[in-house]
Formats: sequence, structure tokens, C-alpha cells
Amino acid sequence: MPDLLIRPATIADVYAVAANLRPADAAEALAVGKDPRRALRASFRTSLTPAKVLLIDGRHAALWGLGGDILSDVGIPWLLTTPAIERVPMYFTHQAALERDAMLAIKPRLENFVAADYLAAVRFAALLGFAVDPPQPVGPQGAMFRRFWIEA
Repeated sequence: MPDLLIRPATIADVYAVAANLRPADAAEALAVGKDPRRALRASFRTSLTPAKVLLIDGRHAALWGLGGDILSDVGIPWLLTTPAIERVPMYFTHQAALERDAMLAIKPRLENFVAADYLAAVRFAALLGFAVDPPQPVGPQGAMFRRFWIEA
């Protein structure tokens, strides 16, 4: 069993995850015209709750948080991963469900977009109980994304 640690993220964690993103995670940011490192840093800095990081045997595996407008009922969950996350799929799915519930306690509706061709992420959102809409063009390049959402 690997050594698993979830803790509040630091800016150093942001850079560590950004340096080793899974290709599909980086492609999502690039598809909407954003540099993946800058997008992750912006998500970290504007998170409504402290972002969290998962370390597996001391290696960065995932970084996530909850964005959105403080006055809105809608929260924007975000998650970026490295290849290390693939070592603990059952653990991470269970932890993600707990995090989803914690986010729903803060915001009664959660929604965001996932690249339509990032099938693992689309399936993950559905597995966590999110409704996943049909693909639609998003961003300046019209990349195909699917909105996912859930209500408390």
C-alpha cells in the first residue's frame, strides 16, 4: 500500500503538479487558449476554499479546489492530475466523492467543463454523480467541451 497524504496545497505544490501534468489535463487548458501552469496557478489563487494536494509516496498526484463567485450559489470544482494518480484509482474515487460532498455543503450547485475527448475525465465526472451534457464549443478556438454539474 502506498503512503497517501492529502493536505492543504502550497504554491510549491502548484508548480510541482504543473510540471508533471497528465497530457490530457494540459491539453484541456491549451484547448481554451490558456497556459496550463498559469491556469493552475490562477485556480489555486482564486479558490474559495484552500486547495488540496494528494501525495503518493511523496510524489504529487492531484491538486484540486473550488472556484466561483463568493456570492453565487454555483461553485466551480477544479482538478488537475499527474500520472501518479493512476496508482490509486479506487482510493481517489472515494476521496473525490467526499470532496464533492464537502463542496456541495458550501455551494448547492457545482459545475464546470471537461474536454469532450478526455474520456477518462468525462467518465470520472459521471461516476461521481455529475450530469454530463452533450459536447459544445467553448473558448476562442471553439474546442469541444462537455459541461458537468450536480445539485445538492
